[in-house]
Amino acid sequence: MKQTHYIGGEFASNDLDAFVNEHRYNELSPKFLNGKELNFFETGTDSLAAIIIENCLENVDLNFWIPDNYCFETIERLKIKLSIKNINLNILKYYHLSDITIQNYDCVLLYHNNLYIDFEKYDFGGDCFTIEDFVHAPLDIKHFKADYAFNSLRKFCHLELSMAYMNKCYDNESNDLYSDYFNFKNKAKNLKSIFLECGDVNIENEYLNLFKLANEKLFVPEIVFAQQKEIETLGKVNFSLIRKRREDNFLVLKNELSFISDVKICNGLYMLFIIECKNRDELKKWLASKGIFTAIHWLDSNSIQVKNKLSIHIDHRYSNDDIYRISREIHKFYEYNNRNY
Repeated sequence: MKQTHYIGGEFASNDLDAFVNEHRYNELSPKFLNGKELNFFETGTDSLAAIIIENCLENVDLNFWIPDNYCFETIERLKIKLSIKNINLNILKYYHLSDITIQNYDCVLLYHNNLYIDFEKYDFGGDCFTIEDFVHAPLDIKHFKADYAFNSLRKFCHLELSMAYMNKCYDNESNDLYSDYFNFKNKAKNLKSIFLECGDVNIENEYLNLFKLANEKLFVPEIVFAQQKEIETLGKVNFSLIRKRREDNFLVLKNELSFISDVKICNGLYMLFIIECKNRDELKKWLASKGIFTAIHWLDSNSIQVKNKLSIHIDHRYSNDDIYRISREIHKFYEYNNRNY
């Protein structure tokens, strides 16, 4: 059967092959940074929960300040993990950092939304600690200035791994048991690699179902450390080359779309290509019908900041030809729409 070429969606098992060799790069993960020690967890939510537990007593109420547009599924999973220590989160949202008013016992989450930038402040006074979220700027974690920091690579590449800078290093050498999430996700990634070569619809349905099952298995109380083999692979990945490919793709698409009046290009560099656009939901369906799968970050936040925004994948899986394909379909959509309205 003909090879299938989708753009977007979850990663396949071979998506890093061109960027991995036996050379030890160690680009992302110095063991010590800003007086904190590096730990490896399975997901960003595991890292976030571990940082909070390290800073809180059991049976405590914590005012947790999050950006207005933050992923609420992450918060739901975080609450489950903190419940084992009876840490109750009082969720407080901010639009600007000036909205934050420290009360009794607070934690402020500083979120890099698709681009690393310096925040206007890191110290909020009082009995407060700060955590910097680099999930959408994972290659820039070395620049953190908050009390603690974490990233995640599972939405950046196929590594099921999150880095967290904490007060001490926790032993994960004994983590030889795979989580249900890890098992389902690995099976799905392997099947997707096969499907992309053969185009068998039955295999496609099977891997899509496994990805769904994997996501369901993230809602567990345990804090899961990263697998040792994921940590070992991390050190063999040429992230500089990946970053260059992604930045090049971003610039190509920016140039291609910059003259469409119905599209506004949002800030970014290498993670996602986010646009604010007219008829977003219709555009999303149009692109999906052409095998280009997009996302909305984060729809479950119910934030006005999410309105009309669409995230397009421009990562290291894709060549210039793929980016031009995305551009052509977006141009076609708006040309068709403008003729019919």
